[in-house]
Formats: sequence, structure tokens, C-alpha cells
Amino acid sequence: MSIIEIFNKLFMASFGLAVGGGMLALLWRRVATVRWQPLAEVYGKVNENPIAKRQMQTLIFHGVGVAFESYRGIAVVGACETGVKLSLYPPWSVFHTPLFIPFSDISVRERQWFLFTAVEITTRKVPQAKIVVYPELWDWIEIQAKANHKPDE
Repeated sequence: MSIIEIFNKLFMASFGLAVGGGMLALLWRRVATVRWQPLAEVYGKVNENPIAKRQMQTLIFHGVGVAFESYRGIAVVGACETGVKLSLYPPWSVFHTPLFIPFSDISVRERQWFLFTAVEITTRKVPQAKIVVYPELWDWIEIQAKANHKPDE
């Protein structure tokens, strides 16, 4: 095999990888814009640094219909004094702006999500986008918020 044939095979393989990677990036961008992007437009400005963080958490985003996106084990949830910070690990964080949702905009309810009991978070400004978390995670967020709440004097 000559050097030209080797170069040709490498070029064809890299071209195929570039096209495949580009298609996956477009698909990932589409997934990001369906559920995460409406929340990012309203809650994309992170106002505070978290007091405590939980790594490798699961977030499930859903809205109208049966479709949903599951960010299983790739999310970081931060409890802040006045809200919750949600972000994803790289490389999944591409097209996913970190979110800061104030507690004043959050309403929660317990619901059945497939085979487990979950907590569904609905925001006041984007009610069509809902976030499902495990009850243990929501309990942790509430404990952190109460522990860092400063009583009015």
C-alpha cells in the first residue's frame, strides 16, 4: 500500500467521523432547545454561587406530551440561599446554559413517574417545562435552604 492510499483512507475515515460527529452535535442541540432552552431564556442568569452541591444527579425534563429528556448522572445541583442552580457536566453542558431558579418561582408536587415516586418542579415563568427529581434530592435542597435561611430581625 502506497503513502497516497494510506492518506486517502485516513482522509475518508476523518471525513466520516466529522460528518457523524456533526450530526450528533446537531441532534444534541435539538434536544437542548426543546426543554432546557425555554428555561435558559428566563433562568439562564446565575445570580449566586451554591452553598452546597450534589454531583452526578438525575434531572428529567418534560412538558406537554409524553416526550422527555433524562440527564441521568450528568447533572450538578447546587443549593443557594435564594434558589437552585442546575448545570450539566462537560461535554453535555454544550448548548445547556446553567440555570438558576429562585425559590419564589418554584412550586413542587409529588407525582408518580413511571415506577417511582418523584417530585415535579414547575416554575412560575415557564410553567410548560417541568423538572422531575428524586424525592431525596428535593429533601436535600429544602434542608440546605432552611439551614442557610437567615431569620428576619
